Amino acid sequence: MRLAIIGIQGSGKGTQSKIIAKEFKLKRISVGKLIRKEVKNNSRKGKIMAKYIHKGLFAPNKIIDNLIMKNTPKDNFIIDGFPRDEKQLKIADKVNVERVILLTLPKKEVYKRIEKRRELEKRIDDSEKALETRLKLFYKHSPKIIKHFKDRIIKINGNQTRKKVFSDIKKALKNSKWKRV
Repeated sequence: MRLAIIGIQGSGKGTQSKIIAKEFKLKRISVGKLIRKEVKNNSRKGKIMAKYIHKGLFAPNKIIDNLIMKNTPKDNFIIDGFPRDEKQLKIADKVNVERVILLTLPKKEVYKRIEKRRELEKRIDDSEKALETRLKLFYKHSPKIIKHFKDRIIKINGNQTRKKVFSDIKKALKNSKWKRV
């Protein structure tokens, strides 16, 4: 099983990818976590990415592609927060993503969830300005990603309880016709 999970900021990608990884015994690769680790370590890549992240922009694809290729096994994985734009589709195809789970969420709910998350953890990509930029980028790029994966997209309503979202994902994955790509 080779999965990716995408959705707007605050849609529950991290939460659901952890649950999916545990349930299906998959390696979880969190692009956001990899980025934050590089930034925290103040590595050369981290310094470059920090400039983008603070503004709500995507980190350079060359760095993201490298992180994905370095951290993704051949099989049995879920990549959280990838692909984010059409340039990353080549790498998604290179690691043979079979299904992309898209968590949908109304815009007003995004703000509520991000506000709640701010109370729990401080993230450099949760500032008001960064959030607005991220929303614009998501709405700009997601239609192209959905089109690319057309018959491999699993669309899930993320505006439900965690348990119900996972139940819907599990049902959709079990009902999927798995053809190796």
